Amino acid sequence: MRILGLDILPDRQKFFAVVIDSETGEIILRNVIRREDIEFLIRKFDIDTIAIDNIFELYETSEEIINFLERTSITLVQVTGAPFKQTKLSVLARKYGLHRGEKLPPETAAEVAAKLAMMSEGAQIIALRDATLVIVSRSRHFGQVGGSHQRQYLRSAEARIKTVVKDIINSLARLNIAYDAFVREGEGGYKSAKIIVYESYDKIRRIVREVETDWINVRIEPIRHSRLVFIFPRDSSLSRGYKHYIIVGVDPGETTGLALLDLKGNVLYVGSRRGIGFFDLIDKIYEYGKPLIISTDVPKVPHFVSLLSQKSGAIIFNPRRTLSTFRKNELVKKLGVKVGDSHQRDALIAAFLAFKHFEKKFSKIDNIVKYIPIIDPERVKADVVFRNLDIRTAIMSQLSGLLMDSKAEKSDTVSQKELQLLRENEILRKKYLELRDQIDELREKIQGLRESLRGKDNEIRQLRNKLRDLERLRSNDAINILKDRDKVVMELMDNNKILSEMVSKLEKRVSELETRNEILLRIAQRKPSEIIIKKIEKLSLNSLLYWKREYGLSKYDFILTRTISWSSELVDTIIRHVAGLILYGSEDIPPDIAKNLLRSGIIVLRHEDVSDIVDLNMIVQRIDVGLLDERIRTLILDYLDEEEKAYIEFKQVLEEYRKKRAEELENME
Repeated sequence: MRILGLDILPDRQKFFAVVIDSETGEIILRNVIRREDIEFLIRKFDIDTIAIDNIFELYETSEEIINFLERTSITLVQVTGAPFKQTKLSVLARKYGLHRGEKLPPETAAEVAAKLAMMSEGAQIIALRDATLVIVSRSRHFGQVGGSHQRQYLRSAEARIKTVVKDIINSLARLNIAYDAFVREGEGGYKSAKIIVYESYDKIRRIVREVETDWINVRIEPIRHSRLVFIFPRDSSLSRGYKHYIIVGVDPGETTGLALLDLKGNVLYVGSRRGIGFFDLIDKIYEYGKPLIISTDVPKVPHFVSLLSQKSGAIIFNPRRTLSTFRKNELVKKLGVKVGDSHQRDALIAAFLAFKHFEKKFSKIDNIVKYIPIIDPERVKADVVFRNLDIRTAIMSQLSGLLMDSKAEKSDTVSQKELQLLRENEILRKKYLELRDQIDELREKIQGLRESLRGKDNEIRQLRNKLRDLERLRSNDAINILKDRDKVVMELMDNNKILSEMVSKLEKRVSELETRNEILLRIAQRKPSEIIIKKIEKLSLNSLLYWKREYGLSKYDFILTRTISWSSELVDTIIRHVAGLILYGSEDIPPDIAKNLLRSGIIVLRHEDVSDIVDLNMIVQRIDVGLLDERIRTLILDYLDEEEKAYIEFKQVLEEYRKKRAEELENME
């Protein structure tokens, strides 16, 4: 997903624009643009969301904003919140560690707005146009009609109402105007009908005429509402936060049924209401969470459901066929939910059918994510449904976002060292997930082989039973059969032995992979204030290259070893890939090796000097730099003569003076 952050410039015609990829955190564009260039930018960079501190900087009127949203189908977020509940952008920037100053320049404000939208901060704007209600009903009187002919005239009125409704619907269909029709069936046709037309009252009055006769009554009423709606995904008034996604089942009509389920299939709400407005329905839905799926229980999607999906951003689920009333009642009984009417039942069935459609995928996500506590399973499900991602990609996307969020909370500037650590951590986490998948595959293979072994054991037992039966026979034919059986048994035993060896090898491989996975996880959990000490029992060029290939080496690694096999290639590799310090685990350091390494800038220290901090038996261990810094500095100085010590101290004083002088010059500027 890509987010466009905007902040208007003083001329009120141009904006500073920042485009950020929310998955990687990469800033793709940082430039000044004109208002008329925004839609071109949306198409060029495939932008999903626009983030701004005040939507009326984008356009001055609600009508212009509605037209813009309808043209682009973009998600518009006012990151400072809804009107009368707004928080200053600078306050939000300090809260999330995005900026420390009071006044935000336009280039910073645009970037902060985009990052706040990535954190789901602010209010999303939903644009709705006016609608019109057309009511067709029987007149209250029939003139001089009555007595025994009353029923006949009622049927005639119902037939006339049905004809009028069909004429209205045909007129709307010819003009390609969206509508939803709700009728009450009668013996001769329709007792009454309500048609919700998704167009303005003034336009519909030119298409449908209001009529009142002795037989029928046609009335037209406007459905008025605000043009812009602010949805509060992070508002504390919600019973559950933005990250709580729900499945919405709707049965629209004169009486609208509504059912809400969480992503585990638990029923949160079931209800119905006569003449409920669109806004009231949205308010009720957002009390319980953000819609992920809008569902209906009929194959043809009503316009009301399509509109609800369009405005909330949820996907639509509709079944291939309509369930019978008997089947619906059976399902409701199994769910154990009490419903008040058929509208509540149909809405509950719609939500339940949508949940069953995604249940296996949601369950698989829950089973995977329970091993990664920092991952939010609901966000993974939303990415799988909304963005059509596979489960692994959705998890990795969230991990990347967590790394970025964690970094943003600590500082608004990122050092090269910290960037390197983040990249290493992401690579190691990917390796961790891949190895875990390999282990699962090997375990499944082992399970299959064990089942095969059990099957072979059963065959052997059956053959031995047959052999005992055949031993009772004394004829030559019986003896020949026994010989053949012995041969088959021997072959099966040989196969059994081969399978046992394969199982042993695979179990050994699983153990190796689990050990390697544990080492990689320990390395990946390193903090910026820690260094890694990696134990290489026999330090040689081959062993060092093996560690580099399997576990990685960096400038933040020390090496712990018992034996050193010296070579110039080894020295070159150490200089390129590690910090240049070796802890020697044996009692004495060979003088010639220590001298050669020291001449190349590689220091060798005895482990016993730091044995209270460094464990000689651990393969990989993380040590805080503060514990080693002063100790190693003292040990290094012990190796130097007086002139070298004086020279080093002089370099340190000179470096401190340079830093102090640079700070003074920076303050003067």
